Amino acid sequence: MSEKETAVIKSNLLTVSSVAEGAMLTSIRAGQTEFLWQGDPEFWSGQSPVCFPICGSLRGDAAKCGAGEVKNIKRHGFARFETFEITAQDEQSVTYVLNSSPATKEIYPYDFRFALSYRVEENRLTFSYKVKNTGDVPMPFFIGGHPAFNCPLFGGESYEDYVVCFEEKENANLMYPLDSEPTLLDEESRRVILDNDRILRLDHSLFLHDGLVFDQLKSRSLTYVNPKTGRGLKLDFADFSNLVIWSTAKPAPFVALEPWNGFSTKSSEDDILEHKVNVQTAQPGEEKAYSFTVTVL
Repeated sequence: MSEKETAVIKSNLLTVSSVAEGAMLTSIRAGQTEFLWQGDPEFWSGQSPVCFPICGSLRGDAAKCGAGEVKNIKRHGFARFETFEITAQDEQSVTYVLNSSPATKEIYPYDFRFALSYRVEENRLTFSYKVKNTGDVPMPFFIGGHPAFNCPLFGGESYEDYVVCFEEKENANLMYPLDSEPTLLDEESRRVILDNDRILRLDHSLFLHDGLVFDQLKSRSLTYVNPKTGRGLKLDFADFSNLVIWSTAKPAPFVALEPWNGFSTKSSEDDILEHKVNVQTAQPGEEKAYSFTVTVL
């Protein structure tokens, strides 16, 4: 499959499309409604990139790995720029695979097999990630999804009509970018975004300083809906420790809901990949699996 070809999977309620380039989703349709952001470059040309082998940014886009080699790994990692191979496909599911290569080892010095699958059942889409260490040394990595959804979803609505409702009341005290180095997170200057509350009302002013990084959530499920209609979607992300909610500060008509294991380097962290908070480690021959689901409401 070339990177320009589209793989389409369907249930009785959803039609989902993806491409080999970055194994990225390009459409989630329920009837005539498109839920996935369509990548308008005026705001953001992406749609649903995968974050691997890092989530967010490293200090100076670099880190020491393994035997002390300094490697340059740009924001969210390189997988989103690679062309994957389809290894399985049927009416309701498709699996993409990326294997390490001499080119990837110049960036990230580990042997791996990374499989990304999409599966639809009724009104639910499951994102599944499997990361296998095919080398002979322990492999540190981070993994995350970055799907962005149209906001508003239906005609006659506004961005501010929508809320994110967490399954539990949250005391969300968030890290924001460091003033002197905006790609890093300043853990000394946290700000309260939710005070024993479940409801985050969407407004572009929330994103004046980039995304909202929820690193202390109790919830592992949320809904993104217009409360007046109940229409929207539900996100379940039990396999992920963190969540990022992001849009642009200018009025872009989308919101990204991003389950991550990992986040950008904190101001107090060193530059050794294995030392970062929430690092995942696969031993030689070990495969680790993660998934999250999007349910259309």
